[in-house]
Amino acid sequence: MGRLKDFYDLWVISRTFELRRAALVEAIQRTFERRGTVLPPVVPVALTDEFAEAWAAQWRAFPIGAFADTVADLRLFLLPLVVGLKEERIWRPSGPWSPRAAIDEA
Repeated sequence: MGRLKDFYDLWVISRTFELRRAALVEAIQRTFERRGTVLPPVVPVALTDEFAEAWAAQWRAFPIGAFADTVADLRLFLLPLVVGLKEERIWRPSGPWSPRAAIDEA
């Protein structure tokens, strides 16, 4: 159940805090370096629909909706941190990532 708690924690963070892409990218890179692993070049298994379906029953212990919806939300939150987006962005609670102009207005 501990692994699913990580999904819940990340989902809550994505719904609660305003975050800057650069700080999160640095934290992710340092975590992978410390563990001696590389960032995956494709969508991680844990962010796929198949994974969400496989763990849906265990997810019912958490006080939010379907696991598939949570995984979809986390894909929107996490994937731009490791692929695609290179310029600075800001994440407002519940997203999505906004361009630099939104940061300047904050």
